[in-house]
Amino acid sequence: MHDAQTPGARLRAFRTDRSLSGQTLAEALGCSKSTISYWESGRTILPMTACLALETAYGVSAQWLASGEGPVWVVPTSHGKSRKTDIDIPFLSPEWAFDEDGLPVRPHPGAPAIRFPRVLLEEIWQDGVPAKNQLVLWRVQDDAMAPLVPKGSWALIQVGEPTPGTLKDQAIYLFRPGPRETPSLRRVARVPSLGDGELAYLMVGVDAPGQIPLRFSESQIFDGHRLLGLVAWVGRSLR
Repeated sequence: MHDAQTPGARLRAFRTDRSLSGQTLAEALGCSKSTISYWESGRTILPMTACLALETAYGVSAQWLASGEGPVWVVPTSHGKSRKTDIDIPFLSPEWAFDEDGLPVRPHPGAPAIRFPRVLLEEIWQDGVPAKNQLVLWRVQDDAMAPLVPKGSWALIQVGEPTPGTLKDQAIYLFRPGPRETPSLRRVARVPSLGDGELAYLMVGVDAPGQIPLRFSESQIFDGHRLLGLVAWVGRSLR
């Protein structure tokens, strides 16, 4: 295994060492068998998210898979503590998913959820993973944000309204046009102020070409509870 020179070769060496079939690995990662073959052959790049998921599932080092550096296997801590638990993140339905104040209507505890490796969430939120009750999965309903966020993909969202001071410029938010309207993913950008007396504005638009963004005052956005959560990660498949 130590002689493997590329991420794909290291993936194949790990899989062979553990006697795992390509199909077994594909099912564990939620991808197709051909995707595993493409990674191993070097036709496509082995993503860090897959390396992190393999580290969580099998104990093989994500750093070693990606770069060849460090030990092959994750070494347990000297204190003998168990590894951090994974987090079950629920699906949130587009219909009536938020109340009029912008707060999410939490799914039933037994509702469908996807288990995310804690190490993957720590890679997404390097400054600290949000509380479990702030995380939801949202199925993208349109192609307005394609190709970055295609229809049918899944968005991992940190729910909660931003303030004028915490709004991330050019980020993708779950946006609701009105209190009883279905939310959708939209990019939000600030409009630079031209003077001290001018009101601050935000542009809300899509990535699809030929579409004109909508302009809102800050009071319309923040007082109207229009921004419901920040998109942190997008996946094409969770199977």
